[in-house]
Amino acid sequence: MHTDASAYGVGAILLQEGEIPPNVKTSKPLLHPIAYYSATFIQAERNYDIYERELLAVVRALKHWRHHLGGSRFPFTVVTDHANLAYWKEPRDLNRRMARWHGFLQDYWFDIQLMPGKHNTAADFLSRHPKADRGETDNHRITVFPPSKFVNSHFIIPPDVRGEAPMSHQVPPPLPQASHLRVFDIDSIYGTLDEEVAALQ
Repeated sequence: MHTDASAYGVGAILLQEGEIPPNVKTSKPLLHPIAYYSATFIQAERNYDIYERELLAVVRALKHWRHHLGGSRFPFTVVTDHANLAYWKEPRDLNRRMARWHGFLQDYWFDIQLMPGKHNTAADFLSRHPKADRGETDNHRITVFPPSKFVNSHFIIPPDVRGEAPMSHQVPPPLPQASHLRVFDIDSIYGTLDEEVAALQ
């Protein structure tokens, strides 16, 4: 299975070994393509670093061809031109997403082979669909808190609280106005209600 990941997509080719070509000084059999896979990343996936995108390409291809590769009796080979997959040779602290991928990969029996990029052009082409969203506007002009999120306030934040130096000609902010509360006398409302209730008891 040949895989490749670009900045905005994944490409993969599933191949099967065939016969050894005659009259050629090689012991390697011919590889016959069985299926092709091309997909674009969503915006969140385009924000992954190169190590995660390369691993995601393998995961996406395995999910797509699970009916071919899952539970295989013999190991198959994942071929990639990115040495970034070697990043996962060392122990790493995985986040939850990577932990899910790691658990998913345990269902497959495969080896990884690194090859020069010039020999993996087909998978590279599939990872760069000409009409794919390349994410050129990702994370541009994003409003984190729209104005509708803020409650209207009639108080002015002093400059020193905002971290600004106070200016001599600035008018000090108005103080909150005192509230006028009317206090009711409970006895004037209920009168001798307590005495009448006690007499009835």
